[in-house]
Order: sequence, then structure tokens, then C-alpha cells
Amino acid sequence: MIDAPAGAIPRKEKKGPPRDHTTIGTAARPDFVRLPDVTTLFAARARRFAELAAANQPLAPFLLFLSHLAEVQHRTQAALPATGPLRRQDILSADSLRERIAWLVQHAAMEGAPAATEQARERLAAMPAVERLALAGAVLDGVCSPDRLAEGLYIAAALQVHLTGFASRLEASRIVRAVDGFCPACGSRPVASMIVGWANAAGTRYCCCSMCGTLWNVVRAKCTSCASTAGMSYASLEGQSTEIAAEICADCNHYIKHFRQDRTAAIDPFADDIASLGLDLRMQATGIRRATANPLMVIR
Repeated sequence: MIDAPAGAIPRKEKKGPPRDHTTIGTAARPDFVRLPDVTTLFAARARRFAELAAANQPLAPFLLFLSHLAEVQHRTQAALPATGPLRRQDILSADSLRERIAWLVQHAAMEGAPAATEQARERLAAMPAVERLALAGAVLDGVCSPDRLAEGLYIAAALQVHLTGFASRLEASRIVRAVDGFCPACGSRPVASMIVGWANAAGTRYCCCSMCGTLWNVVRAKCTSCASTAGMSYASLEGQSTEIAAEICADCNHYIKHFRQDRTAAIDPFADDIASLGLDLRMQATGIRRATANPLMVIR
């Protein structure tokens, strides 16, 4: 386990959402969903991981590894583009998923990678396809066993490529709101939420899918775990950017990371989530539970 940075004490929790800096006199008209652009998503994520590694010495080796993995994800989708519709019930039976897992595992070797991750990649490379698919099912359902987390990281990376490719081909106008707290495109849970600064959506909140990368509009100051709108508060770490906070629900005692993309356009929910591990450690110390997991965060 990596310790939280010295002096990392939560700020006094604030009631209500962070201040809205939208322009006075304008009204946001946000689209319900923003589908991922598979041709740029992973490449941009790789750059963000590299940027964060340069500013985060304790986590730099792991962040640089994830930058490399995101580059491999980008190359995987280019080599094996998605075909056909996205149907969650058919994900594990698709031949294309087997191919993507095999291709990604083969090309993800990295000189200087953390020893545990490279050993996991080698075990995964030697694993029969049927066992890989069983592990993919566990990762997709969020029940990957602790002793398989490292292998699960590569499987999650392949699933992200697989689902992002399909989601990018959907028609946004035909997507309807799903059950609260679940992606309307693929049915997965969110990894984090953001206040965005896009045209026609400035100051509004979007959740980011942990698998397919779809962004969907949600009410601000509403728990993504239990849908409560009462007892919401925000906590961040002393000495760190206020653009990153934990949104805490007093009703269910869960939190989700909350980012201000409107202030830093380069924010990537996956990369910035892992780079702000200290906030997770501090929340863990208070007994507040994280609502959903980042499938790429295997640091213990």
C-alpha cells in the first residue's frame, strides 16, 4: 500500500456542490450523452498519464506504465476495429473479444514495467482462452478476486477497447437514461464524475463510464450510488488542487471522485483518478467507502 502524501489532511467538508463559474446570463443545454471517439480517447489518455507521471514522483512508475498501456489500447482498436452493435449479453461470447485480449496481452510488454504487472502479463499470455474469458466476466461484473487484480488490469484494458469501439458506433439520439448510476450505453458503473466546460454544457455534470468511456449527464449534488440528494458534501486534500474532490453521501456512506474539467480541460477521469490516490487513502481511513472501482487501479 502506498501511503498518503505527508500532510494530506482532508479539508473541512463543504455542503453543496463546488461553485459554478458559468457565464451569467447563459443557460446550459447539455446533450444527454457524449459518446467516445475511439480514434482519440486512448491516445489522449496516454498523454495525460505521462503528464501526471512527471508531477507525481511516488506514482510515476505506475503512471508511466499505464501511459504505455493506453497507447497499446489505441493500437489495439486500430488493429482490430469494432464491428456490429453493442449487446452486453453477447460480450463474453464474441470472437472479437478473444482476439482483442490476445492482441493486447501480446503487445503490452514494456521494458521497465513494474515487476508485478509484467509477471501478470506473462501469466495471462500462458492462460487458456476459456480462462481469460472467465476472468473477463469477473472483471465486467466487478467481482475480480484480489489475487487476480494484476491480470484483471490487462483484461479490463481489453474490455475497454472492446466496449468503447461499440459505444462509439451508437446513435446518441437513440440512447435513453438507464437506471441511476449505470451507463446508458453499456450498463457499467461510472468511474468518476466531472463538471465540464463544453459549449452548451458549461457547468453541468457528467459521469464517465468505467468501461466504454461514454459520458452521460447527471444532476449535480446527487449521489451516483443511491440517488440521494440530501446530505451531500465534498472533501479534498490540503495542499492539492481543489479541482479534485470526493463527493460524499451521508445516506449511504459512499463517495465518488469529482473533477473540475471546466478548469483543466486535459483532465481524464481514469488518469486523474489514479494520480489522486492519496484522496482515496484518506477516505479509506475515515471509513467512507468508494462507490465504484477504477478497473485500472490495482495498487494495494
